[in-house]
Amino acid sequence: MSREITRQIASTPSAVSARVAPLLGVASTYLFTLSDTQLGIVLSVFCGFFLYIGASDLLPESHHRHPKVLTGAMNILRATVIWLAIHFASL
Repeated sequence: MSREITRQIASTPSAVSARVAPLLGVASTYLFTLSDTQLGIVLSVFCGFFLYIGASDLLPESHHRHPKVLTGAMNILRATVIWLAIHFASL
């Protein structure tokens, strides 16, 4: 009985599209190229999205669940490490 359910789940449209999507993504890289400038802009936009998600959702949630001094100190430490990495990368 469980194998039949597993087969039904594995053949649903969402499971099939989850298998096909990475292959289409890899294949699409052969259809276009980006210059160094364009790649920098695209990476900057995606980095901005990740920073926004972290600042607007994950950071407040960590303070909500663990409102301790250590949580605040670790956030300041993380920001400092990121700043140092950026600073030394530009040297």
